[in-house]
Amino acid sequence: MSPALITRRLLEEIADRGFNLIQENGRFLASARGQNFDCEFGRDSAWESIFAVQAYKYNPDSALIAPIPKTLLNLYRLQGQRVNPNREETPWKIPHEYRYGTKQQKKLKTFAKAGWPVENYRGQKKLLYYGSVDATILWSIACMEYFKATKDIKFFTQVEDGLRKALLWPEVYGDIDIDGFVEFKAKNRKALVNQGWQDSFNSILMENGKRPSDPIALAEVQAYTYGAWVLASKVFKDEDLAFANNLAKKASILKEKFNQDFWLDDKKYFAQALYGKSKKQLSAISSNIGHCLYFKIIDEKKAPCVAKRLMQKDMFTPWGIRTLSSKSPNFSLQPQIGYHLGTVWPFDNAVCADGLRKYGFKKEAELIDMAVLKTFKAVGSQELITVDKAKNLILYPSSCNPQGWTVCAVKKILAQYPLSLFDKIVKES
Repeated sequence: MSPALITRRLLEEIADRGFNLIQENGRFLASARGQNFDCEFGRDSAWESIFAVQAYKYNPDSALIAPIPKTLLNLYRLQGQRVNPNREETPWKIPHEYRYGTKQQKKLKTFAKAGWPVENYRGQKKLLYYGSVDATILWSIACMEYFKATKDIKFFTQVEDGLRKALLWPEVYGDIDIDGFVEFKAKNRKALVNQGWQDSFNSILMENGKRPSDPIALAEVQAYTYGAWVLASKVFKDEDLAFANNLAKKASILKEKFNQDFWLDDKKYFAQALYGKSKKQLSAISSNIGHCLYFKIIDEKKAPCVAKRLMQKDMFTPWGIRTLSSKSPNFSLQPQIGYHLGTVWPFDNAVCADGLRKYGFKKEAELIDMAVLKTFKAVGSQELITVDKAKNLILYPSSCNPQGWTVCAVKKILAQYPLSLFDKIVKES
């Protein structure tokens, strides 16, 4: 047996074990039981499902997609019904996080003391919290990707009403100041004040280290919205042409506006976010722009600049792309400070790699995917790692392992590459 085949089988075995551990009652959890995020998260569940569908396209093993229907249907059942500022709920919104049951009670006591919207329900504490700006949009994408791959009409019929509402949510409830972008402004300031995937308290900072003013429109959230509307325009084309055409029109308008307002002409890159009433540009060089490549909101002529910037040494390391440039004044290696300030997240890298591939940057995509597998081989299904300025991998103390979207991203990469890639991993190790 060749070293490359041995390596591949080893990685597959680790990923398979992790895949089993991130499921409970036939649904995806954000991390394995006993870890920090051992419950259902809207955003994480959506990405787990999206990666699993991609893996299934390369390797049509039904086990890969088995958890998806139950996962997405359960989130649909929890879809927002009313306006509840304390738990950030609006109609049609998919929850950020749902915790309930005997195993969650100890953690929920801690959440309650911190001011999170923990409620009493049937003699136990429960957290149903909607504080994410992207879960609704990503859930809609996951539903449509699953349906496209499987033609599961029963599933589609079950979620269709919620899906239509989720596709309208960005415009009706997500665009706070009616300027054409999807924003967030936390109402419960004791819970999450930052509500994108980089949701730590200091993940969004100006160069002076201060938090920008609300509302905040994240670059990747506009990309998710664009991607969802484009996909929906195809999925609904035969069933409801007017609905499909309306979404396609909205997507076209959003893409043009995004490329105009988010573009940093001096840096030849896109702003991490727009903030405040005047929508000033937050000029941090961050990995979230790789997500914009993934959903193809970026104009073709600007994509080469983005690809080049992502692969520069202050962003790309042997272990993957950093969330924030090491040249940033806010870059940090301190565990309690730098959760999103320059760490490397495997799931984030898998998204960036696929985004680059969609614009023809296959070499760069392969380098990133190889870095993800190299990290996976070294430390398993870590939620995130730290890479110091000397390019050394350092374990992040509170990182979950296995983390759901890491496992599913790795399974997708393992499914899509031929054995020849693993020769390179062996040589790099």
